[in-house]
Amino acid sequence: MNAKQSNKLASLNEVREFLNTNTATADLAALAPRVAQLNTYIIRINELAAIQDLPLAGPLDARDQAQEAAIKLTLSIAGPVRCYAEANERPELVALVDLSRADFIAIRKSERMRLAKRLLDAATPLAAQLAPFGVSAALLDELRNKINEGNSAALVPRTTNADKKAATVEMADTFSAIEHLLESEIDPLLTVLQATHPLAYTRYRIAREVIDRPGSRSSNAEAPADGAPAAATTLVAPATVTKAA
Repeated sequence: MNAKQSNKLASLNEVREFLNTNTATADLAALAPRVAQLNTYIIRINELAAIQDLPLAGPLDARDQAQEAAIKLTLSIAGPVRCYAEANERPELVALVDLSRADFIAIRKSERMRLAKRLLDAATPLAAQLAPFGVSAALLDELRNKINEGNSAALVPRTTNADKKAATVEMADTFSAIEHLLESEIDPLLTVLQATHPLAYTRYRIAREVIDRPGSRSSNAEAPADGAPAAATTLVAPATVTKAA
């Protein structure tokens, strides 16, 4: 959520508070479903903000640890398998299992488990022959599990990043839907309060102002919307109030 959106959300919370608690609107039956829709939108905005705030460091660390465990076991098995291949004059097998840590470092992290699986696929059919070399079927099963864990852990950062991007897009759309709801339906409906409850209407219009608050969520604050400063500026000093976009 950027600074402009954070300021809009603060204003929307004030509007929601007014609409949900002010008795001046009690006779406006048509207002109820529109307020319910506004409440739903604001709840969704907060859900999307929570998705945007999901950390990436934790999943990335988990991915690296899971892959490291698989790589370490792969290299531990590669030596005995190569010994078997050399003893049995299997040059093609030697080439498949001739691995070092540098081979893993040289490729993308998304490809590292494929390299580990290459060794696993070569060794699995030879489980009985490799047993005297210290490579048991159970050890190969352990390697298979670690490779699967490494692959699963690698998907989490991608999923998290994709969710954050999708949340950013949906949030912008939701703010647009809220503004349309307010400008096209709720604002016109409440103009009747000018005649029946003028003080309540004034309170609503003040709540509808978007206040440019210092110290918003985003450090990259956006410029305030065009328009003359509202008369309510002095009520929120030293903030500057601009008309809602």
